[in-house]
Amino acid sequence: GEEADAQVHEVRARLVARGVEVLLWNAGICPGEQDRTIAFSPGDVFTGPAAVDGLPGCVWVRALGRTARSSAQYEDALRERPYSLLEQLRERRSLVISMLRMLEDRGVPIVNPTAALGVAELLPWQLDRLRAAGVPTLATLVTNDPLAARAFVERRGAVTHRPLTGGADVRKLSEGSCGDATLEQLSRAPEMLQEHVAGALVRLYVLAGEVVAAGRVGREDDGARGHDVERLDAPPRELVDVATRATACLGLVFAGVDVIVGDERLAVVEVNPAPTFAWFDTLAGAEVAELLARYLAARARD
Repeated sequence: GEEADAQVHEVRARLVARGVEVLLWNAGICPGEQDRTIAFSPGDVFTGPAAVDGLPGCVWVRALGRTARSSAQYEDALRERPYSLLEQLRERRSLVISMLRMLEDRGVPIVNPTAALGVAELLPWQLDRLRAAGVPTLATLVTNDPLAARAFVERRGAVTHRPLTGGADVRKLSEGSCGDATLEQLSRAPEMLQEHVAGALVRLYVLAGEVVAAGRVGREDDGARGHDVERLDAPPRELVDVATRATACLGLVFAGVDVIVGDERLAVVEVNPAPTFAWFDTLAGAEVAELLARYLAARARD
């Protein structure tokens, strides 16, 4: 993860307090200022200027690295050499994922497993997999056809626009706000529209098959970051069941599960394998960072 990331800071501090040696692969500059080399000699995996003394006991993947759109550090490069920048970032991602898979192949526990790291960027597939497993989800349309989008909005009355790659850029749309200019964007990139269900948005944190924290965090069209939190010390069994089933069917060890709870139904909105939680711990008085650090320390010592 990134050194400045609040989640990384909180978990790292707790691991160090437990006497765990922590090696941070800083995704904010990686590979950049941090040299990374893979040497294909017997038994060696080089991860820096010198070989690591043995394999790590456990790896937590907070982030795979920055993208061109996520960091101001790439603004000049985007203007001056956009194609080479995109290729550079693609090569960096290949290095990171390759090293993680090599460690995993050598028996190092990865949280989350490498096969599940991309589920947040594949939201249509994620929702389809949840639906196939019997996990309740929202009626969803993914399209780059303005006519199909307009028909979906007219049929549903109000919908929620959500990025295909997940995230907090969530907007409520109605027939009145879904004009030609809005729909024309579909010709440039596909969009995901979901039925709008009035209700509370509940965030549940699942770790190793158990819900370790939960709280009401906002409305369905707000997203689940930075709002006032009403902690749920004993979330309803139905919510716990949905969250743990959703996490399990995606192969995740740790995840944030957002569930919309309406008057007559509930539905999973998104499962995030790298959720933010520092804000939740602060606002709700929860201990997600503590519990995650405890889990990682135990796995490292197995």
